Amino acid sequence: TRGRNDCESAAVVGAMPACDALGVLEARAETLVTQHESASDKAQHALASESKILLKDLLREVQKLENDGLLDHPNASHSERARGLYLRGRLLEAVGGVGGVVVAGEAGEDTASPGGHLKKSHSDDELKTQNLDGAEQLLKKAAKLDPSLDGAWLTLAQLLWKKGDLEGAKNCYDAVLHKKPTNVAVHKKTLCQLSMLSRTLAKSNAKPGTEAQKRFVADSVLFAKAAVKLDLNDGYSWYQVGTAYMSAFFAQGATDKSKLLQALKAYDCAEKGGPLGTLVAINGDGNGNGTNKGTGDTHGFGDQGDTSATGGTKNIHNSALTNRNGDHGIHKSGSPGGGIGDHPDLHFNRAVVSRYVEHFGEALCGFAKAQALDKNLPTQTEVDAVLAALGKLHDACAGVGASFKQKKLAGIKSALREDTGETTENADGRTKTDGKTQNVPVVLTHENRQFSCVELASLTEGVNQNVALRCRAVIDATAGASGTTGGGENNTEGALNLHYVVVDKYGGLCAVSVYGLEDGALRLSATLTLLEPDLRNVDVTYRGKRYEFKLIRVDSPRQILVAGKAPVGRIARPRLATALM
Repeated sequence: TRGRNDCESAAVVGAMPACDALGVLEARAETLVTQHESASDKAQHALASESKILLKDLLREVQKLENDGLLDHPNASHSERARGLYLRGRLLEAVGGVGGVVVAGEAGEDTASPGGHLKKSHSDDELKTQNLDGAEQLLKKAAKLDPSLDGAWLTLAQLLWKKGDLEGAKNCYDAVLHKKPTNVAVHKKTLCQLSMLSRTLAKSNAKPGTEAQKRFVADSVLFAKAAVKLDLNDGYSWYQVGTAYMSAFFAQGATDKSKLLQALKAYDCAEKGGPLGTLVAINGDGNGNGTNKGTGDTHGFGDQGDTSATGGTKNIHNSALTNRNGDHGIHKSGSPGGGIGDHPDLHFNRAVVSRYVEHFGEALCGFAKAQALDKNLPTQTEVDAVLAALGKLHDACAGVGASFKQKKLAGIKSALREDTGETTENADGRTKTDGKTQNVPVVLTHENRQFSCVELASLTEGVNQNVALRCRAVIDATAGASGTTGGGENNTEGALNLHYVVVDKYGGLCAVSVYGLEDGALRLSATLTLLEPDLRNVDVTYRGKRYEFKLIRVDSPRQILVAGKAPVGRIARPRLATALM
């Protein structure tokens, strides 16, 4: 049936003037390529496969019409000839590996060769190489004949990216971006592609922690925000902003929580198709307080030219950013505007961000949404990691386990009191002076600032300004908490943050999440001082089990002292995730 329809379609097109026939074929190609890319992004595998077959059929039809001399005419302009070359090149690129899947026929089946003609192919790899090489030749000719043909430049950039020529891809995108923006949709898509490509360049073409890498990451943020400015209601552009900020957090030390909060705001706009009611500030202090003074900016962006952060990170969570379809993170379909709540990658990446701002309930919910949309995403691995961390911290903060026997805790509390010059206590742990129970205030001076040392029970939720908590780690709860390592119970390789359970001198137990430090930086035998502790009460119920405990977040090595000193020499190395979009 499909073959009969193809013949009928070819006959109809063949009866048209060449210029009209080309326009009809271009429209069909646009529809099918967009349909395939959208289906791939949404993990609609059946629709993606169907559209891929139709693309292959269209390529055969175009080739037949060309061979019959029905597409060209003697008086064709440079523009018309370029459009014909672009059409063939675009279809060859599409069937050669759209979505990272080679459209391979059976052995000996006719396929399109590098010159755009049909020949025999015997393997998937050979077919893919032929199609991509042929597409590259055609697209380069099209761009040379008509430099204003943006589609040829964008498809060529996409192809070169697949082949690993990142600089070549960037040059093609730049060729589109540097022209006068007559087509907002094209410029928006180009900016989004450059945002993704900048993150790939940061990983592939720059050493960790270098200024070059920081520039690539900063460029990624700037390109994504520029795309949003062109269309505030385009969910895909907002998605790129969120992913750029998440990448900046991971790449620049995992010590700037505000970037994660900015990513969450952008992801919310991506799902709903823009800010709701009022414009969301995606720059500033990370809490919705934009810093737009003097920038002339009306969209809440502010000046984000420098996204670098101090500190580093150990081994970045490798699955933090999904890499859809294996195409080096290439998303091609873009968005005509509106929300992208049906894209599984959005929910997956937002869940990862939620995990690292310790919004564990939202993380588990997000992974469930991603799994419902795409069963091929590694959501179960992520859920297992979150539940492993929650289970360990919940049990430890409840005093469950051999490490929390009273005799052992008594020794730790005694060591803490000695550090503050206290020698006696009553039954509930408070200091006794002349037979009367009282709390003796202790003031700590650090870097010309004074902090009042308090007990865990007196901390309030949120950041406790000008306050310090002295404690000791009872257990290291990091080991085996990451489900992505596959390294067993004692392997912390891959953990982005370190988890400990600490006790204060009165026996209060609390979880501590530490960012920016290498494993081993905090000795269990040393007294820790947490400066201006950021406390939150974790209360999550998942599948009938409740996890409840206090958690202090330490975002930077500057917020913690080990035995009264900064943890020198154990600062984590900056590193990029292995899969970046």
